[in-house]
Amino acid sequence: SRFRMLRPREVMEFCPDLRREGLRGAGFYWDAQVDDARLVLESLRSARAMGAEAVNHAEATAFERDGEGRIASVRLRDSLEERSLSVRAPAVVNASGPALERVRGLDRPVERPTLRPAKGVHLVIPRHRIKIQSGVSFEGRDRRHLIVLPWDEVAIIGTTDAFSDEIDEPVCTIEEVHYLLSAANEAFPRAALTTNDLRSVFAGVRPLLADPDEDTPSASVSRELRIEKNPSGLISAAGGKLTTYRSMGKKIVDRVVPLLPKERRAVTGPSRTALCPLRWDDFDRAKLEERIGSRFGVAPERAEYLVRTYGAAAETLLAAAPNELWRPIGDTHFTLAEIPWSLRTECPANPCDLLERRLRLAIFAVGQGIAELDEITATAAEAAGWDEERVRAERAAYIEAVRCRYQIQLSSNSASNSQENSAAA
Repeated sequence: SRFRMLRPREVMEFCPDLRREGLRGAGFYWDAQVDDARLVLESLRSARAMGAEAVNHAEATAFERDGEGRIASVRLRDSLEERSLSVRAPAVVNASGPALERVRGLDRPVERPTLRPAKGVHLVIPRHRIKIQSGVSFEGRDRRHLIVLPWDEVAIIGTTDAFSDEIDEPVCTIEEVHYLLSAANEAFPRAALTTNDLRSVFAGVRPLLADPDEDTPSASVSRELRIEKNPSGLISAAGGKLTTYRSMGKKIVDRVVPLLPKERRAVTGPSRTALCPLRWDDFDRAKLEERIGSRFGVAPERAEYLVRTYGAAAETLLAAAPNELWRPIGDTHFTLAEIPWSLRTECPANPCDLLERRLRLAIFAVGQGIAELDEITATAAEAAGWDEERVRAERAAYIEAVRCRYQIQLSSNSASNSQENSAAA
């Protein structure tokens, strides 16, 4: 069944490290788990297959209007090439998440914000430090619901939930880390976790709909979607959450289609997302994993990861790489062959894109992959044609990104202050 109650003895079988004092039972249920960055990449790939264009590292800097004051095009800044360009469109959607009010401010002054970003901090520890067979939800002393979630060879503990202005570079402070460690040790006393157990830390920002003058805790704020349209024609999608992103996309598309020229409306029609799988590949997962293992000498856990991540393309990825790239990156389950494949098919502009949002070494690898960075950048340089100067610059940029985003900061201002000091030097 999808839900059942467990007796204390059954709970301890699932989670031997859980606190036994006062344990009366637990609810057992099924839920979903997803690599969020991979989901975004697959969604972009699917959209491009249907005719969409997608660009990376492009920032909306201004709206350009027609004679009636309606938005006719968007001015973009290409931060990779340091150039600007205009994109004309019959409809413009602001789906910028926590930066929604910033983009809406390009259209007209925002008199009363409807969005209040909330930061969530996560801790990554080796999986063996807490003995669990599945995700376990528990409460902190402030009654906030937390979770420890096994993920391959690590476990993720999270998350905090507090209103924050840290939109661009949310950081993990020592106080937030201590809060999560204290709550985890209260729930799993045998683990006795300390900061020495942390493989990495990371933070994200939720785009919550909330009145800035109300005292409602961020955890109690609705995650519902709100679609608003300015007199200029700008459509803004505020709120929402990852688990309902396709439903949200349908609602937005169905609002946009009536704004298109007549001939485009006839071709486009209403949203068809409910009928479209994210990937169209069809394969026997177990057989593909076995074939990859025998053909390329890949260990079972790496084969499982490759098939889970790339689907049927996992075999093509390995076949396209020379033999020396079939081996793992350090002691991780990641494979060197993923680097040239990603550079060819997933548009990473630099190692930060590659290691944070494609291979996810920044979160899951010991030391965030810095010990293997020479090998990683050498492989990337050969595939992308980077010279030695470019390699040195990219290495330094990634190391700084790791320090700011995946390591503990003394305060929320630590990372920005360090960047300002570096710039001043």
